[in-house]
Amino acid sequence: MNYPINNKPVLNKLTTRSLRSNRMRNLFAVLAIALTTFLLSAVFTTGISYFDSFQKQSYLTAGTTAQAELSSPQPDQLAQLEELSYVKSVGRSVTAGVVEAVDEDFSAVLTWYDQSEWEHHRRPAVTQFNGDYPQAEDEVMLSRWTADKLGLGDPKPGAKFTLTYRTQQGEKTREFTLSGLYTDGSALTAANSGTIVVSQAFVEAAGLDTQRPSSVSVRVQGDASERISRLTEDVPERSGQEWNTSVTYSSSSDLNLIYVGIGVLVLFIMLSGYLLIYNVLYISVTREIHYYGLLKTIGTTPRQIRRIVRGQAMRLAAIGIPAGLLLGAGVSYLFVPGLISAFLGGEFGIGVSFHPLILAFAALFALLTTLIGCVKPARVAARISPVEAVRFTGQKVPRKHRRGTRGGKLYRMAWHNIFRDKKRAVVVFLSLFLGITTFLSVNMVVLSLDVENYLDQYSAHDFVLTNKTAAVGSETETEQKFNPAFLAALRELDGIEKMHLRTKESCVIQFDEAVFGRGFEAFCNQWGASYAEQKQSIEQNPEFYWALLGGADEETVEQLEAETEQVIDRDAFERGETVLLETRQSELYNLGDPVQITVNGQVRNYRIGGFVSGTLQFREGGSAPNLFVSESELARIFDDPIIDRIELDADRSKSEAILAEIQALVGNDNQIGIDSRLQMGESMRESKIMMQVAGSGMAVVLALIGLLNFVNVMFTSVSVRRGEFAVLESIGMTKKQIRKMLLFEGLGYGVISILLIATLGTAAASWLFTMFSKEASYAVFTYPVIPVAVALLLILVICLLVPLVAYRSLCHGTVSERLRSAE
Repeated sequence: MNYPINNKPVLNKLTTRSLRSNRMRNLFAVLAIALTTFLLSAVFTTGISYFDSFQKQSYLTAGTTAQAELSSPQPDQLAQLEELSYVKSVGRSVTAGVVEAVDEDFSAVLTWYDQSEWEHHRRPAVTQFNGDYPQAEDEVMLSRWTADKLGLGDPKPGAKFTLTYRTQQGEKTREFTLSGLYTDGSALTAANSGTIVVSQAFVEAAGLDTQRPSSVSVRVQGDASERISRLTEDVPERSGQEWNTSVTYSSSSDLNLIYVGIGVLVLFIMLSGYLLIYNVLYISVTREIHYYGLLKTIGTTPRQIRRIVRGQAMRLAAIGIPAGLLLGAGVSYLFVPGLISAFLGGEFGIGVSFHPLILAFAALFALLTTLIGCVKPARVAARISPVEAVRFTGQKVPRKHRRGTRGGKLYRMAWHNIFRDKKRAVVVFLSLFLGITTFLSVNMVVLSLDVENYLDQYSAHDFVLTNKTAAVGSETETEQKFNPAFLAALRELDGIEKMHLRTKESCVIQFDEAVFGRGFEAFCNQWGASYAEQKQSIEQNPEFYWALLGGADEETVEQLEAETEQVIDRDAFERGETVLLETRQSELYNLGDPVQITVNGQVRNYRIGGFVSGTLQFREGGSAPNLFVSESELARIFDDPIIDRIELDADRSKSEAILAEIQALVGNDNQIGIDSRLQMGESMRESKIMMQVAGSGMAVVLALIGLLNFVNVMFTSVSVRRGEFAVLESIGMTKKQIRKMLLFEGLGYGVISILLIATLGTAAASWLFTMFSKEASYAVFTYPVIPVAVALLLILVICLLVPLVAYRSLCHGTVSERLRSAE
């Protein structure tokens, strides 16, 4: 009868001694736990950082975290919105008036936000906020961009300035005090439309009721796409109303795929980590099974033995988990920002989301993996009886007789040994397959990013010089940066084969709802603005509906016809009878519709003669669609049209020299931008390197886990077969033959793994490339022959060496000693 030893100090001492006697096991276990923790923390950090950066970019671009907005809401609708369970926050805003335009291109709206709108929707979507929300009637809050457009420069909270504005009470001029300042990333600034945030006192003084807001914005919980659809049904539009959705949830399905991907990756890492930790602990238990049997003979209970095994695992986890977290944090800070920037583009809103919750999750999952990994080894040690412990070998050999006439062949014996424990063999093959297939997939995708193909699609010219003063929202006065002397110097550069000029001015378009209504409504919906409010602003201030006016020469028209398969009446275009309208939604406009513009005090009338899209369109503009007239027509309107950009095609073998000469020609003039195909290619190559380093690094760690699994399986197999090897030697088998048999076993593992990777792995990687190429059309299928060949060769070498190393380290001593040990 066993009497339990309820002595925790004794158990702790036994646990400590067991740890000290297995230093090599400890090293493998700590490495396994640290690698698992590192991968989990890296995946959590990367996934959450990507999500946060994506969301932040969306919010900053949209100017709000709200996902839907209803114009002119009624009191019963407001009450209904407040009661909906899936609505997270409701914010109200009132348009109080319009500021008199400082110039013909700029206008600003006086707007009031309630506390919910500001704190939940607007404040998270701005940066560098300084000051307070306006309280007094004469206090306002501005974005730094709006302050600059109003001619205030770089003011500080408390600064005073005078504004002329118009409300329903008429036009007024008064002095305001700046209560707060912030940086606004909203894309609406591209339309030169500013917002001046006023106080509730100002709204009430203007005769408006804050309980009757101009619009109400909503943020929902759960799946935004489904909830917004439900919202529009629960609170339907009425006459004169419209639900507008924001871009902040437009890619929710993509984010769901990211969540699924992260979840699958976490499960795979946990599985790989579990197998590795399990194998390390299991081989330790099998080697010490006699020790646990002796403990049972002196009264140690199964529960106490399980506690000893778990205690060892927990102490190893106490070392491995912090080490993995530190490694994950360091790698994340070094590589995650560049990796996310490479995927999202630019650095706007990019950051590493690294907070205690990520550490806690990574540590929790790693600890859970460790606990699960030690369950079976602890159970084996606890269940075995003292008598069974003496004869324990760690494997069940099926009593299956094999007959042959040609004697025992080493390669046949090796083949049977590989699949003696089928489950363990599958685990090894699966670990190696997934690790190397991940490596293959990452390299296939990255190497398929063809730089030249990318440049052909996104850089139509070798060099592009840009007049920054002509950019929309430029802080400096527009000036002609490219004078005749500059153009002549460019033409004389050695290697320049072609030079094309693009001119740009601006104009005000007469808003005709029959012609532009649908297009302007789509514009407002795109940026989450109220069509009714923006239309009212145009009626009050027609200059708000402005656009860029570009010149198009015969070459441009030919290129446009080739790209869009349009037929343009070139004669009418050259005579100045038609314009080309820039849009990606030509179905919103009708050919032949009248267009009236005002420019330089002149009113000119045209008809829509075609549409511009693709590489020829401007990347900026106002609230109206940009227009193109012929170069001759632009010259009739302007004496010296502003040259917006110069496009240069050159001999690419001389690109570096030409770039240096252009930079010397531009000098220190920071109002001229230089974009070159050469620099874009270098940037793309740097992004490829970043993605390859990050992706391959993750894949290598996963492959390393697979290899460590193989190492532990082989050591376990050799360890539990020591008695078997001794018996084989006793009946005449030499050590050389045993080593050759083990070499065949390792070769079998390596060859089968290589075959699986070459077939199923290649098929999986090719499918992944097909999915990727749908998003990146410039990708060209490239099989990573050299990286994969090196990886497979390395696997083969390791598979050949590990069994021999295991045999040499575990099977020493004479045959009689090993036979007695086996008994």
